[in-house]
Parts: sequence; C-alpha cells; structure tokens
Amino acid sequence: MGALDLYWLLHILGLLLAFLALGGLAAHVINGGGREHRFRAGLAATHGVGLLLTLVGGFGMQARGGFAWAGWLYVKIAVWVAFGVLYAVLLRKPGSARALWWALPVLALVALYMVRAKPF
Repeated sequence: MGALDLYWLLHILGLLLAFLALGGLAAHVINGGGREHRFRAGLAATHGVGLLLTLVGGFGMQARGGFAWAGWLYVKIAVWVAFGVLYAVLLRKPGSARALWWALPVLALVALYMVRAKPF
C-alpha cells in the first residue's frame, strides 16, 4: 500500500465519521432532542476527528497525487467547510434538521462529482 492509498483511506474514514456524527445528531434533533444529551462530547469528537481525517487525507492525496489547485478542489473545500458548519446549524436551528438530513447526501454527491468529473 502506497502513501496515496493511505491518504485515500484516511479521507474515506474521515467522511464516514463525519457522516456518522451529523446523521446521529440530525436524527436526535428530528426526534425532539435538545442540545444537552449524554453523548454530546462523543458526538462532537467524532465529528471533529472525522473532519480532521478528511482534511489530512484530502490534502495528502492532493500533494502526493500531484493534483493542481483547480476549481473542483475549491468546491470540495467549500463542501468540507459546509460539513463543519452543519453541526452547529443542527444544534442552533433544530427546525432545519429535516432539510439538512437531505442536504447532507446532496453535498456528498457534489463532492463526489467534483472529484470524478473534475469539470473545472
């Protein structure tokens, strides 16, 4: 396994952890849960570690793979920022949880399209 493969695995693991945390929090909020719950610290840590692994893996692939700074890469960074912000939005605006439940996979599809098609 080369360095590029390792970065890819870190990137995917980070995405899985971030989705796990955001999906769990969204389900909690949709079902009437509030800001205070028993697993609050664990959920926040899972989200943070997931975002960190996604960032490290993504930039590692960019550096090792020799990808230039193209438009598609900036879109992926914007999606990463959105995943970070959505955690706070779910907690502060519980009424948006149902919409964000569906927005998460759409954001993931945008990121996947960017990396596969590299439209710009």
